[in-house]
Amino acid sequence: MSNDKNPTADQLFFAAVNELAVRLHRQEQPIRLRHASIRSFAYGENFSLKDNEIRFIDKQAERQLHDWKDGYDATEAIRVPRMEWFWEGIFLRDRVNLLIAREKVGKTALVLYLLRSWLSGCPSFMGLELAKLPDRPAILIVGPDQGLADWSWYLSKAGLATETVIDDDTADIRLVPEIKKIWPQDAPVFLDEEGIANIAQHCADHPGALYLRFTRSPQWAAWTQGKRRRLR
Repeated sequence: MSNDKNPTADQLFFAAVNELAVRLHRQEQPIRLRHASIRSFAYGENFSLKDNEIRFIDKQAERQLHDWKDGYDATEAIRVPRMEWFWEGIFLRDRVNLLIAREKVGKTALVLYLLRSWLSGCPSFMGLELAKLPDRPAILIVGPDQGLADWSWYLSKAGLATETVIDDDTADIRLVPEIKKIWPQDAPVFLDEEGIANIAQHCADHPGALYLRFTRSPQWAAWTQGKRRRLR
């Protein structure tokens, strides 16, 4: 095994490819281009990297760039923000919240009218206190459970979009400026590595944004399909 004064060819290569990966992250290249660039660099240095090795190099570079810790242990005091409510007693602020109910009972309508009240600066909703509106509120919606036509109806009714009728069959919809992005069923974002990186970039562009993910669980869909078959 070599010492630091005489690094091996492997050590020199991995130091160089790590530097490249950090630079690619700093340039905010999409994940596919980063991986292709890492592979091309390796070929140029007469190294062959497997897909999992490229992913590891890419993730380690991201960790280094953002100075992320490698976990926590019992030897240190772990400082965390105090718990705050977004909607008193229901949704926590800056946390993952899960709202589960049967289909067609009003989950989407409830959340959208809650958002409309919050964006309007209302101090409460349905008698429960709301968090203070930030200077630059931002909302990201991942809604693969419905197409744009259904989403536009919900958003218009909740006052989160305006509708201009074009003719008997069509209308133009314009989102309120606080909704920075919506991905409906017919214009989806996929929750693979590239899609998650896309969402993460939007979150970075809008610090403190509310991220809403609407979905129908496979288990619930299978149950309802089975119930329909029995009813027939």
